[in-house]
Amino acid sequence: HCEVMDKLSKDNVFMLYENNMLSALLSSIPHVVNKKDKSKQRDKIALFVSAYPDLKPWQVLKAVNETLKTNETSINDTQNSLYYEYLSMLLHPEEGIDAARQEPNLVEEWCKLSVNQYKDSPDLHGLFNFLSVASKNGNDWMNYHRDLPMLLEL
Repeated sequence: HCEVMDKLSKDNVFMLYENNMLSALLSSIPHVVNKKDKSKQRDKIALFVSAYPDLKPWQVLKAVNETLKTNETSINDTQNSLYYEYLSMLLHPEEGIDAARQEPNLVEEWCKLSVNQYKDSPDLHGLFNFLSVASKNGNDWMNYHRDLPMLLEL
């Protein structure tokens, strides 16, 4: 655990996930939340994604929320952006995890966050993520569990 934590604390160390790293990954989430450099934060989030299904999305969300409460930081913006980034990597149509894209609750949560992301900012990233599930204009939609009533609601 200590050896893995030491490696996780360093920014320029490339690591591949192994089962014995789970507790260290969970312990490192607060450090990732507090990172100011977004590219280094994304590198660590990619490691969390590679730990799926050992590291569950609800564990990531819980750790992010607890860290933000401890820091007395505005939960909605930071939590949504970090957790949204995690879900976007996890459910990415090409580079994401196939099993995660078939989880109805994850896909629904990601779609809702994507729509909110699009409503809250002029960035089209959220819209493109939502359309990758909802639209049949490409082949991406076939990779996802699709709940048409939920998609129509959004």
